[in-house]
Amino acid sequence: MNTDMPMLELRDIHKSYNGKPALRALSLCLNRGEIFAYLGPNGAGKTTTLKILATLTFADSGEVRYQGRPVNRDCRDFLMQVGYIPDRPFMYDKLTGREFISFYLNIYKKPLDPATSERLRDIAGRFNILSRMDELVESYSHGMRQKLLFTAVFLQDPQLFLIDEPMVGLDPQGMVIIKELMRGEAEKGKTILMSTHSLEMAESVSDRIGIIHQGRLLRIMDRDRLEQEKNDARSDLTGIFLTLTSEQTSSAR
Repeated sequence: MNTDMPMLELRDIHKSYNGKPALRALSLCLNRGEIFAYLGPNGAGKTTTLKILATLTFADSGEVRYQGRPVNRDCRDFLMQVGYIPDRPFMYDKLTGREFISFYLNIYKKPLDPATSERLRDIAGRFNILSRMDELVESYSHGMRQKLLFTAVFLQDPQLFLIDEPMVGLDPQGMVIIKELMRGEAEKGKTILMSTHSLEMAESVSDRIGIIHQGRLLRIMDRDRLEQEKNDARSDLTGIFLTLTSEQTSSAR
């Protein structure tokens, strides 16, 4: 495996819904072992990007490449390497938490062997849902459902994580654990693309930040560039974000 090759590439992606552009000439490379935070206002194109990468929808034009190979409509091998957490996940209410985990892992042909079971106990214990694993999902709060899905995806052990608004519904302890787990996966060489409205989350955990607005990727900043831009603008990430998105809105009028 060529470790210098990007894990994921999006090349000149265009996508419209009913004639209205959602993504315009989006090009982006994601590297192994990085957490990339994807920021933008509502309707900026973040969720559309993740849905294209999860093959829930397809671009009108452009190309997605995973480890140098094109991702097409018949891409089971690629999907086996992807862990997708949407902002509004669907879960089977009449399964217990443990049954849901088993069902999810079975999709990815991953047995609930002793090592996986031990990791399940570890992650579910950290999330404080281990004692509820044999209760029906319908009894879970929104935050507990999020924790259960995160547990399933981390047990899946994908190479690429696609996470849409990871902190929705989570309590402060859950947020800290998610940050720790994501950083641990990145240190193993996994790639994480995370869309979020939380600028604090983006700045605290990500290696690079991309700002998208009206379907256009306006800026990509690593930690050094972010600090430089904050110094130059005498502002914080919030100020940089608001300046960029307001300038793009004004220029589009």
